[in-house]
Amino acid sequence: MATNIRYGIMGSSQTATRFASAIKAVAGSEVLAVAGRELSAAKKQADKLGIKQAYGSYEELCNDDNIDVIYIPSYNRAHYACAKFALNNNKHVLMEKPFTHHKVGAEELFQLAANKGLFLMEAQRAIFLPLLLRVKKLLAEKAIGEVKFIDIKNYHKVGIPNEWITDLAAGGGALNYGGSYPLEVVSYLLENSISEFAGLGANKIGEADSSCTLTFKSNNVLVNAFITTSFKGESEMIITGTEGKIIIPNYWEATTAVIENQKGTQQLVDQSNKSSLAYTIEHVATCLKEKKTTSPIVTPKLTISSLAIIETLYQKWYGDPLN
Repeated sequence: MATNIRYGIMGSSQTATRFASAIKAVAGSEVLAVAGRELSAAKKQADKLGIKQAYGSYEELCNDDNIDVIYIPSYNRAHYACAKFALNNNKHVLMEKPFTHHKVGAEELFQLAANKGLFLMEAQRAIFLPLLLRVKKLLAEKAIGEVKFIDIKNYHKVGIPNEWITDLAAGGGALNYGGSYPLEVVSYLLENSISEFAGLGANKIGEADSSCTLTFKSNNVLVNAFITTSFKGESEMIITGTEGKIIIPNYWEATTAVIENQKGTQQLVDQSNKSSLAYTIEHVATCLKEKKTTSPIVTPKLTISSLAIIETLYQKWYGDPLN
């Protein structure tokens, strides 16, 4: 591998734009190329983001020997096929959420990556935020006593046109879109897996859920999460303990938080001015330098466990429309 870690972006979405912007803050990593289903769209994206190479097919991107890692922000239905194609072309892969439709697909991809000695990780970027690491330490130190309840609100106002967001077969649905955030962030903060879960979805006839509630238990802590893609609101996480609480606005891009306990009220601030994707890219670089095939933080177990919960709830709500 070259000194710099060289990325190719598989898709010309808004998330791809955020990734290309974030990587500029990471020394030793760069984007060399972007690919789209049409060359004209890829060239437009490349020109806009200052990327040298544009390809009109994913095949050309994966055949570029100058690229080390493929970043996959493509719409959800394509994740499994895109990741498998990239791995079979001997590229490391960083893939957005939701990882795959079924946990069996995720298991297959992680096994394929292991067999080839390639790195594969879900881009669960909230977990790498310095502020959340600080909150995790405070919880371990019992700064708010014993944690008893976590209340989460996820507002994902999806831009137009994005017709796929109402199509469950295409990977749409509020739970698909945002469910991994509360499931994996809570597991990370509490250092424990999820033992019980339930959920309800609200949808129009023939469409995927536009809002849902997700209730679960981790380490005997009760968690309630509301997730919606249909309207805007203030996303936040409130962690309540026996001796106080921690409030984290916009917790998947958090730069501030407030802790209220017996010592009074204190504001926590991250002044690094980096995006969560930049921290994620830094983590990928560390893993690659250490020749790891999986992340020790966003582990395959963490990714697959959240997928299994999402899959189970969709099967309960709709039968099994994902096959």
